[in-house]
Parts: sequence; structure tokens; C-alpha cells
Amino acid sequence: MVFNALLEVLGIASIAPLIAVIVNPESLETLPILNDIYVTYEFKDFQKFTILLGGVILCIILVSNSMMLMTNYFSVRYANNREYTIGRRLLETYIYQPYSFFLERHSTDLLRNIFNEVSYVVSNVIMQLLYLLSRSISVVSILVFIFVVNPQVTIMLGLILGGAYGAIYLFLKTRLYRLGKESVAATQEKLRTITDSIRVIRDIKMLRIENIFLKKYDVEGRHYARVKTLSDLYAVAPRYIIEVFAIFALVFAVIYLSATRDNANEILPVLGVYTFAGYRLMPALQMIFNALSKIQFSSHSLDIIAGELQDLQSVSLENKNRKKATVPCKKNFSLKDISFRYRDKDMVLHGVNLSVQKGEKVGIIGESGGGKSTLIDLLAGLSKPEEGGLYIDGKLLPPSDYAGWRQNISYVSQNVYLLDDTVDMNISMEMQGGQIDRARAKHARELALVDEFLEEMGEDSSLVTGENGIRLSGGQRQRIGIARALYQDKDILILDEATSALDVHTEKRLLDNIVRQKSKTLIFITHRVETLSFCDRIYVVSEGKIADSGSYDDLQERSSYFKKLVKDSKD
Repeated sequence: MVFNALLEVLGIASIAPLIAVIVNPESLETLPILNDIYVTYEFKDFQKFTILLGGVILCIILVSNSMMLMTNYFSVRYANNREYTIGRRLLETYIYQPYSFFLERHSTDLLRNIFNEVSYVVSNVIMQLLYLLSRSISVVSILVFIFVVNPQVTIMLGLILGGAYGAIYLFLKTRLYRLGKESVAATQEKLRTITDSIRVIRDIKMLRIENIFLKKYDVEGRHYARVKTLSDLYAVAPRYIIEVFAIFALVFAVIYLSATRDNANEILPVLGVYTFAGYRLMPALQMIFNALSKIQFSSHSLDIIAGELQDLQSVSLENKNRKKATVPCKKNFSLKDISFRYRDKDMVLHGVNLSVQKGEKVGIIGESGGGKSTLIDLLAGLSKPEEGGLYIDGKLLPPSDYAGWRQNISYVSQNVYLLDDTVDMNISMEMQGGQIDRARAKHARELALVDEFLEEMGEDSSLVTGENGIRLSGGQRQRIGIARALYQDKDILILDEATSALDVHTEKRLLDNIVRQKSKTLIFITHRVETLSFCDRIYVVSEGKIADSGSYDDLQERSSYFKKLVKDSKD
């Protein structure tokens, strides 16, 4: 950057001798270096000498511009690499947050931060700081040189141009920050509208409410467009104002030089220097102003990213560096005296005690909102209880070992997410180029009755499911999700309403296949109580407590609440 500035100054400095020699050839004798070159190389044609001199100056300017281009290339490359590293660091910070973090944060906010705010920070802060540094060095170098030529004119020029840019920036500073905050909010609402409209597209079509979502997008889209228009206008508008001041400064320089120098031959070279210096200064000053404006506009985005990394990274690093060795379970695992609440909410579970023997088939039932899924999150080590703990073979498992405990567990929820890839890839999830175990995938497909529906469709396991399995029915997606869990071949299998989209006959056949895997511990949550007859034990959850437990026949005989659930599930 400093070398670029020196080349730029050299280009400006060489303008004055060239003009002086062209205007008055006799002035060559007053320029020792040029005169020595002229004499040493025995130039006989003065015109050829001036052409050579002009060519040298042109080469200096070309080299200077080439160096500036190269500097810009390295600056852009550095900034784009920072976008990748900051984005990855933020994604890593999010991924290693506890499960409860994702229950409290909106997914579009996280997407906005990684895609939009990181991009703003890189292009409008990091990149602009690099521009600011390089252009500031150039401006200072040029000002120092022309100060040597004429201090009075340089001071006046600096006061006029610097004062004008400074006053405009101070006037716009607060407005730019406010516009930056509005831009972040508008982007957030736009993203939410887009993701919501895609996620509920079936309901939108059925209710014919496309226009409602479009109008909602219009409001935020127009707001965002207005904010961006103003911020971009604020960044470029000063140029047109400053040009008036620049012309005034040039006129002042002409008047001042005319008043202090009698000979036009003396005025023109100096004026040429100032004109060329202005030609270089104006774009540089405008770039500095643009950089400051963009930094101010994006400072709220910088606050967001810095805040996220600062507030969340300690938890992220702690989770990332925890032991990941599998925590074995030889006999049983249990929850003892568990109480749990989500942040700033009422208690979801109160004094819950639950035990599962290795190899046991356990059912969990209860009314919606009773705490069943929260119970599963605690059993799986996804959530940390407020009171009580998770015990493995009678020993309390510290939260630092929850990740190791989860390596024993395969979990299938009601809503299975599928990649836009083949059935076998969705089952194996070998996303890093690992080899799919075809035999194990086939076994998992057979147990989960996946091959059955593929055959009915006239397809095989190379079928591409589409985005989130859009080409498949809900029941087919659930079967692939169960096959995925079976492919992992973990000791504990949790099915959280994972068969809700299957018909009763298909559900029974699939569960029979799983129950025959004697070594597996199965925890099964369902709203179809009659399907739990295969379970060794059933826990009845009501209002955040274990209301009862026992075998299907025992509960049928003595529990009026269980009988009611059975009756309700059949109706």
C-alpha cells in the first residue's frame, strides 16, 4: 500500500517537469536530473525527448494503477476468505449449542446471521477498512507532496475538501446507523415470510391465501428497498456536492498562483500538479467516504455477529471439546426426581421417575402437551433437567457425558427430514463421501418396509426423494426415517410418534419387525394406545407427571385414565 502511494506521488511529481519543459524548453536547464539525462544521452531532437519523458510518466502511472489493481485483488480475496471463516465459525458456534437453544431461537434469524449479516460485515466493514487504509495512505502521501510544492494552497485545499466531507459524514452518521438497524429488521421479516410461505404451501393453496403472504412480503420488501436506496444515496451524493467545492478550490488555486507568480510558465506546471493531484484525490476521498458510510451502515450487523460469537462461543467450545467416548449401558437407565421447565415458562415436568431395562420395550402415552416429548429429550440427553438427573446403571450421568450417552441412541421424530438425494443416501447419511454399506441398508429397508413401497412405485433405492421427500407420502418418509435409525444399529431406538402417518396394518407389521430385534431397547411414543400391547411396560404421562405404569393388561384392568386413552384412540 505504501509502495502504491509512492508510485502515485511519483506520477504526480513528474507532471510538473513535463509541463514546464513543454511550455518553456529553456526551463530544462533549471531541472538538473532531466538536463543531465538530456546531455548524457546526447538528445538532439527536443521533441523526441519530451515524447520519451511523457512515455516514462505514462509507464509510472500504468505501474501505479497495476499495483493498485493487484492490491485490490488481494484485498478482495482476503475479505472473501474471511466471509467463509466467519460464517463457518458462526455455524460451528450454533451447531454446538445445546438443544434448548434451538427451541428458543427462530431458524430464519440464524440463517440471516450466517448468510446476510456475515456478508454485510465482510463487504461493508472488513473490505471497507482495507479500502480505507489504502486510500488514506494515498491521500496523505499526495497531500504531503503538494504541501511541499505550496503549503498555503495545500492547507486551503485540505480544509475545503476535508471539512466538506467531514461535515457531511457527521450529519449522516446517526442516520446511517439507524438505516442499518432497519435493514436488518426488514431482512429478518422478509426471510420469515419466504420460509413460512414455502413450509405451509399446501395450506396456502387449500385456503387460497397466496395474496396474504405476497402482501406481507411487499411491506417488508418495499421497506428494505427504501432503506437500501437511502443508504446508497447517502454514500454517493456527497461526490456531487464536493465537486462544487473542488472546482472552487481549483479556482482559488489559480487566483492565488496568479497573484503570487508573475510568469505563466511558472504557474502552469504547478497548476498541472494540482489538477492531476485533484484527479487522484477526488476518487480516493470519495472511496474513504464510501467506506466510512458503509461501515456505519453495517455496524449493527457487526454488533450482531460479534455479540453472537462472544455470548455463545464459550458454551460452543465447551460442548465441542467434551468427551465423545460412548457411555455404555449394561443394565438400565433411568430418570430420577426430574423437574424441568423451558426458559421463563411454567414447569413442564414435576418429580418424574422412570426406569428402562436394557432390551426392554417401553411405551409412553399421554394427552398432547402432557410432557411426553420433553421426557424423551431428557432420556436422550438432549436437555438438562432443572432438578434430578439421568442415571446409567445406577450412576448419575454428568451433563458433560451427555454427548457420549447419545451415541447409544437412534431417534426418529414424527417429522422426518429427507435430503434431496437417493433413498439409500437418506438412510445411510454418508454425506462425507463414505461408502454406503449396501447390505446393511438393504436390511434396514426391509425391516422398515421401505422396499415394499418402492416396489409398488416401480422404483428402487436409487430413487431421488426430492426436497424434504416431497415426492413421497408422509408414511413413506417416516419409513425411511425408521430405516435410517435401524441402519445406525444403535442399542436404543426411540420412536416419537414416528409411525403416526402409517395405517394400522402397516404400523403393526413394522413394529413386529423391530420387536423381533431382541437386543434393542425400544421406547415408543404413540397416540394409538392399542398398538402398545407388545410393550413390556407402559408409562402414562399426565400434566407433567407419571400418572401410572405397568403392562398393557395391568393398566387396562386397573387404570380408568388408561381405559379412557384407549377409548379415545379408537374413536
